[in-house]
Amino acid sequence: MDELFEVMILKLIEEKYITMENYFLDGTKIEADTNKYSFVWNKSTSKFGAK
Repeated sequence: MDELFEVMILKLIEEKYITMENYFLDGTKIEADTNKYSFVWNKSTSKFGAK
């Protein structure tokens, strides 16, 4: 995967689509907020819709 990324970047530079003049790397990691109780039951949505 790393090799493919490198080849892609070099090709984009060669074709002048990008430059490495302003290169920024965002290392943001976002934690998922889900668990087995976070989904919605069909019955609950039907009741809510009826109200």
